[in-house]
Amino acid sequence: IKGHMPVLPRELTSSLINDYGLPEYDASILTETKEMANYFKRVCEGTKNYKSASNWIMGPVKSYLNDNNVPITDFLLEAAQIGTIIRLVDEKVISHDSASKLVYPALLKDPELNIKAFIKEKRLDATVGSEQLEEIVQSVLEELPDKVEAYKKGKKGLIGLFVGEVMKRTRGKADPKITNDLLREALK
Repeated sequence: IKGHMPVLPRELTSSLINDYGLPEYDASILTETKEMANYFKRVCEGTKNYKSASNWIMGPVKSYLNDNNVPITDFLLEAAQIGTIIRLVDEKVISHDSASKLVYPALLKDPELNIKAFIKEKRLDATVGSEQLEEIVQSVLEELPDKVEAYKKGKKGLIGLFVGEVMKRTRGKADPKITNDLLREALK
């Protein structure tokens, strides 16, 4: 009888922590139902970025489920589609911003959507090159001299304004971490 019993929630939580390296909080949320945990595991078949898979399920996926009062078993998107989105972000084919604000909503509207064709059609696939990004960073800083001065006097929160301006000019194609690093360097 014991051999035929399903995995208990405590064992499932432990498995997500030990086998996938997730924090205890993530594991406890993902094991609220056996179906949610299984969906997570299927997403992980398409990506090795387990933490990102957890974030997508606990964030956009769970938000959609809650807003529409739908169980994970009736979710429109296959786990492989979420895995593909994560992989494309990790491979820097698209930015996380583009993935969450453009690709994911488009998939929700049309679950049969070809992700790669959509990315190509919307021209989301080209990330901004580092040389071009440096030029954009410089132009943003040149156009906001008062904000640059305020930043240098201690208003470090303005970095978000600068990042936002760069992202606006690149239509979300700039890598936020690289943008942040370039800005901090330029603002020294």
